[in-house]
This record gives sequence, structure tokens and C-alpha cells, in this order.
Amino acid sequence: MNQKHFKRVILNAALILVLTAITGFMYGQAVIEQLTTPGASVDTRAWNMAHLECLLNALLMLSVATATKFLTVSQKQSSTLSWALITCGWTNAVASTSSALTGGRGAIATGMDWNTLNHGLFLVGVLAFVLVIASLLIATLKTSES
Repeated sequence: MNQKHFKRVILNAALILVLTAITGFMYGQAVIEQLTTPGASVDTRAWNMAHLECLLNALLMLSVATATKFLTVSQKQSSTLSWALITCGWTNAVASTSSALTGGRGAIATGMDWNTLNHGLFLVGVLAFVLVIASLLIATLKTSES
């Protein structure tokens, strides 16, 4: 991955880590509310998921970007891989955070609502992840041959 794309991925991963801290704080608040308020209707599972989704996607971005430093990656692959990583990271982070905020799950489309938006974001994230995997495999095979 070239330096410009590498920096772009690292910057976006760092921003997602900021969102990780925010969702972690919200998760902590949800746990405290559930422990101190009998019958509280707060969804700790959703905030836990949002926090971990943000963390895992940021780590994915950082690790794949770093791995490409040891692989043969063309200019076109570098661009594709960087945008796929950024798309994967942000769509999953935003969808899981939005799900925690709105009470949706994003598992299926349910009409014109937040849940359907989250579902769409998760789908885009999955497609971007498939592109990341394919790009990484191609780069690995190219490196093995040379």
C-alpha cells in the first residue's frame, strides 16, 4: 500500500478508535444504569456490540494496512484496498452505533426505518470486507511468486 493510502487508512482507524472510546463510555453508562436502576430498559448488549464492532474494525484496518507493507501491492490495488478498508470500518462502526442508539438490530430490512438503514450499512460493510479479503489474497499470491 502506498504512503498516501496507508496514512488515509491509519487516520480513519484512529477516528474509529475515538468512536470506540465514546461507545465504550456509553456501554459503561448502560451497565451502571442496569445495575443501579431496577427494571431499567437500557440495552447493554447493543452498546457492548457497538463498542466491540468499533474496536475490531479499527484493529482490522490497522493490521491489514500494516500487513500490506510486506506484500506486493499495485497502485490500483492500494487504492481499492484502502477504500474497502475505510468503507468496511465506517459502515460497521456507524451501523452498530446507530443500532444501539435507535434500538434496532440491522439483521433484516423492516421498511423505511433506522433498522433498514443499519441493515444496508452492515451489508455494504460485508461486501467491502469481501473486497478486502480478495485484495489481500491477490497481494499475497503476487508476493509469493516474486
